[in-house]
Amino acid sequence: MILFHEFKNKYITATITLINRIARGEKIKKSQLGTCIQEEVCENTPAIGWQYIARLQEDYALFDNEQTQYLKLKGYGEKEGAIAIRPTISEKIWLKEMLQDEKAKLFLEDETLIKLKKALEGVENFEIQKNIEIEGRKQNKDVLDEAYIKHFKLVKQAIEEGRYLIYTNYTAKGEVLRDKEAIPYKLEYDLLEQKFRVSMWNEQQERPIKANLDRLSELALGDKVTTKKFLSSEEMISSKLVDEKLTFCVKNENNAIERTMLLFATYDRSIRRLEDDTYMIEISFYTFQEQELIQKVLSMGKEARVMGPEKIVSEIKRRLFIGYA
Repeated sequence: MILFHEFKNKYITATITLINRIARGEKIKKSQLGTCIQEEVCENTPAIGWQYIARLQEDYALFDNEQTQYLKLKGYGEKEGAIAIRPTISEKIWLKEMLQDEKAKLFLEDETLIKLKKALEGVENFEIQKNIEIEGRKQNKDVLDEAYIKHFKLVKQAIEEGRYLIYTNYTAKGEVLRDKEAIPYKLEYDLLEQKFRVSMWNEQQERPIKANLDRLSELALGDKVTTKKFLSSEEMISSKLVDEKLTFCVKNENNAIERTMLLFATYDRSIRRLEDDTYMIEISFYTFQEQELIQKVLSMGKEARVMGPEKIVSEIKRRLFIGYA
């Protein structure tokens, strides 16, 4: 089952339908619960075992344990309107864990965070993140101070409302690019660098750009982007997709496959096993990502052997020749 999925799975969808039937006043006996769920799913569905029914009641805490033959929803009398899907225990644990992450305040208002944390006080704390180790993670993560949070929400607002973003960018090379204007279209998070990045379209240069959020300052919302311009930007970005995928083979030595998955986690990629513990990786990429990909492939060292495109193969050979000359 996918956590927080709109329909979850067919049995839980059927269960929600059943809950609403009971809430509208329909009398359903406890002994009929399994049969009713089965009928809601499909006539040909295999019979539902009582183990599922018991687990359903445990996860959802649905029914009062009154000594009566009819099902009664806990905390509900008969009422009008639909009852929303309730989160399971697993989902509550996951949500409680996510709220411990300081990045939660980037997406939720303080009032909402307080309400959610209070509602989840009785949920068991598994401290999941303490048991997850990410190798190669950098320690120069973003500092989520008041200015950073304000900038994040401003970029998010510009994306949602389809507005230009006016900004000053302090580049990694030490350049200061003042009073720039671009169309932001994506916020992404680099798990290894622990940084948010903004992808934008520069209309004047007709190219996409990417900037670390912590390097942007003096942010302001610009005018609304017209529908024609906005669609044109998306089409231009798509047109930069390279026809031939980056293809390379990796021999799984020194955790090479694990490193490959981490390095290229943000790309559209596929992987298949060949032989002798060797894998072939194919990555779709845009023209503006070429240099970034070359750097990542070179960081793999001798474990990676690039097959194409020829342009990238030639550039890697050139850099290696300079390095060894």
